[in-house]
Amino acid sequence: MPYHLLIVDDENTIRRGLAGFMPWDAIDCVVDGAARDGAEALEMLQTGSPDIVITDIKMPRMDGIELAKYIHENRPWIKVIILTGYAEFEYAHSAISYGVASYVLKPVAKDTLIESVQKLIAQISRERTEARCQRQDAALLREELLRELAGGAMHTEKLRARAAESGVALDAYHAAVFDTGKDAAALTYAGESLCGEYPGDYVFTLNGRLFWVSRAGDGGFSRLSDTCAEIVNIGRLLYALYVSAGISGLHKGLAELPLAVTEAVSALGQNFYSNQSVSFYKADNSGPSARYIHDLCAGELFALEKRLGEQRFDEARQSAVTLFSRLKSLAAGEFDAKAVCIEIYYICASILLKNGLSLPPDSPQGGRTNFFQKVRDSRIINGLENAVIELLKNTADLLASQGRTASPLVKKALRYIHGHYHLDLSLELIAAEIHINPSHLSRTFKKELDKPVTEYINCIRIEKAKELLTVSGMLAYEAAEAVGFKDPAYFSQVFKKLTGVSPKDFKSSGLLT
Repeated sequence: MPYHLLIVDDENTIRRGLAGFMPWDAIDCVVDGAARDGAEALEMLQTGSPDIVITDIKMPRMDGIELAKYIHENRPWIKVIILTGYAEFEYAHSAISYGVASYVLKPVAKDTLIESVQKLIAQISRERTEARCQRQDAALLREELLRELAGGAMHTEKLRARAAESGVALDAYHAAVFDTGKDAAALTYAGESLCGEYPGDYVFTLNGRLFWVSRAGDGGFSRLSDTCAEIVNIGRLLYALYVSAGISGLHKGLAELPLAVTEAVSALGQNFYSNQSVSFYKADNSGPSARYIHDLCAGELFALEKRLGEQRFDEARQSAVTLFSRLKSLAAGEFDAKAVCIEIYYICASILLKNGLSLPPDSPQGGRTNFFQKVRDSRIINGLENAVIELLKNTADLLASQGRTASPLVKKALRYIHGHYHLDLSLELIAAEIHINPSHLSRTFKKELDKPVTEYINCIRIEKAKELLTVSGMLAYEAAEAVGFKDPAYFSQVFKKLTGVSPKDFKSSGLLT
């Protein structure tokens, strides 16, 4: 970025020579203007802001000393070089109190002037770097303080002192929160936009979300809601992000920031049912507890499992519709609603496995979207309901079209496998337990279920491992051991083959992480 110069001299020849015949471009400088005296230079300063002013000392109307005095008092960041004759040097030197950066004797030597300007350029660069670092440090301190306050840190005298030192002052304000369901880094564009457009407001991240503390003045609530809607639309159109926003009520003072943040997050949760992208806090927004929701849904979940197991598919689907109607009437939280979806998934998986079947691998490689990913990414209750209805349809199709009545021999094998999958199972061990020849068991099992015994065992183990990774929160090696894999590396290999992703990636994309 070039440095900008203003030349001031009453002698036309010198003025033109300094402006047009010096190698300024060689030192990354441009001349913005050339004034005949200090008065004309002042007029130019009203519309521009050069980095360096090179001025003669003796000029009509306003001389170089007066110009330096004005710049020192009104534009102290501008550097001044005074051109002076030897006889006037003592007079020129009196301007040192006005912050004059350099003096160059006339007649002006090109190399001397260029050297003086280069020294000032280096000084300006250092000052700008220091100022930028100070601004960044101050911004980081403000963010850290706001995070502490928003997180419920005690409003002590020490915090008030830090707020005053950081320049954080909260009068009347609203808190807005933006969420993508991903890391807050996805909202970098929003933070930069807010900081650029509203430098008097505050922006900080907390728990993977971006918060905006917006002053109630300067356009007030209309400015706030319009900006939130704009950020949501930009995220969707330019970055393919589903951005959701929540806005708190009106608050005042540092002590109310935790409440404002809580209200904003509460408003964010309203989008789950309203099918909107921006919601405003409502005072009666408290929802029922997770335990209460689970108890109310338990009966319908049991009915769904029973009907699905008996292949009464229409009734099972109706159980799911009734279940979601109940969740909507309760205004259950997003987390609790998604937990119910995961329970339905394991009901389906368990019924299929008992019938010698399993859900097809839900993997990007197979062109299918993982059910867990659908649940995780659903931002509205209707999205969850659609995912569950689709899951039930897939389960019903498998049971209806591929289900078959197993022979007594295979039923015995299935019962033993389901009760002992966590042990070190083998074809020989299972055959011995049910008193049958291993070769005969192998042939019959593969003929009826269309897969070898060992593959079926692995399917059961991986389905159980998926449950342990998401619902129980186990680590991969813990889940491997719990379902009967002695070698974690082999477990990971089988897991990826059947699901399309590694246990670590599955866990990180699961619902409860």
